[in-house]
Amino acid sequence: MVLLATVILPHGAMPFDGDPNSESPACCSRHKQLDQCMKTCLSELYQGICAAGKRIADLEPDLVIINSPHGHCLSDSLSIYLHETASGNALWNGEWSEFSVTAQIDLERSKELKSFWEQHAIPVQGIRSFGGLECKLRWGEVIPMWYLQRYMKKEVKYIITTNDLRSRLSTIDEWRLDAGKRLAEFVSKLPEKVVFAVSGDLAHYHPTDCTDPLYQPDPSMQMATNKEASEAFEKALTAWVLSHQDSNSEVQFWNPSASLEYLTAAIKLDPHAYACGSKGFQMLHGFMSEEVAKGADFTSQVVVHKVPTYYGMMAATFLKQ
Repeated sequence: MVLLATVILPHGAMPFDGDPNSESPACCSRHKQLDQCMKTCLSELYQGICAAGKRIADLEPDLVIINSPHGHCLSDSLSIYLHETASGNALWNGEWSEFSVTAQIDLERSKELKSFWEQHAIPVQGIRSFGGLECKLRWGEVIPMWYLQRYMKKEVKYIITTNDLRSRLSTIDEWRLDAGKRLAEFVSKLPEKVVFAVSGDLAHYHPTDCTDPLYQPDPSMQMATNKEASEAFEKALTAWVLSHQDSNSEVQFWNPSASLEYLTAAIKLDPHAYACGSKGFQMLHGFMSEEVAKGADFTSQVVVHKVPTYYGMMAATFLKQ
């Protein structure tokens, strides 16, 4: 097998409005109406996420394993989609449905991963909806896949996994680390060139001055604010990617021992910061820790990190050397 890289991609739709040359007339129209601060923020986010997606696509993977916190989620276990095809769009707050993807799922590999996790006592179940017809996707899977697929030089297949609905904890879930380690073990036996992608955004409890309802949470969510915890979470999470707190450093070799300290700090804050990517980040840490334990090195980089409104977004790459 050739593990090529791992990547964190956000799934917020608002960066689409940062592209002044978008093929979407609605995005172009909204871009023109943004104030300069928001226009700069969304443009930098869009460009950074595109850069991360292109960096991964240029590696020409055969198989992308993607983990999402939003999708067909089960109450107490991970899920794996057992379909052959999947499609959906990025609809959010009534907009962005023009951004869509269609994907081929590697059904055989998906079944194999399910069995492998089960053999190692990882809580997982398969999902096969609509009588086995095309699986429906939403923003949590669609948006990261859109940024990857737009640069792919060939058709790739996917394994799509989603996280459980268990309450978020203030301590790391050891079984999530183990799920990542076992995933790395599973990937090591595959003949394909593989990328592991985590779909996830950062803290959702940032206060914001933005008044546009399109960029706000649904009122039914009754989203709280916690500035101190949210900012501390963002700082800890970016330090986890880099293995240190120097945010000005562009590329680093990822160190699992040093990074675990920062991930632990971030997860401790999670109940007060509310990051939807926190479960996937733990799985990713276990995955890369297993790779490093077997002699691999990863160069890590925060390609872009911004807090445009009430939640933070980050694109980060971990390229295997």
